[in-house]
Amino acid sequence: MLIEVKDLEKGDEILVPLNGHLLYIKLLRKPVIRYKKDSTGARVIVTSYYRDSLGETLYKAVKGSVNIEEKIWTLHGYTHSIFTPICSPEGHNTEKYFNLNHKQIWLVNRL
Repeated sequence: MLIEVKDLEKGDEILVPLNGHLLYIKLLRKPVIRYKKDSTGARVIVTSYYRDSLGETLYKAVKGSVNIEEKIWTLHGYTHSIFTPICSPEGHNTEKYFNLNHKQIWLVNRL
């Protein structure tokens, strides 16, 4: 089921497309509205400036856990590594912050 950032809660499991991969994310924190200070010092809600979503409330990046596989190899004396996300509900080994504004979010499981 498609869901918006404002409807997410701590503990939700979601699918998000990112750079050609599907990320299976377990949210560790609830999304928080992004604020900024105006010229008088008052807090103001940050809104989107894109034409298709003008005035939409923006949220801070959300902390979540994902399963990422690291491949390491050595070539000509240099060490290279590639990090590939695995779309799986088990084996989450990395905690990151994800910007979910303007993304399609599918709710998989709600605790």
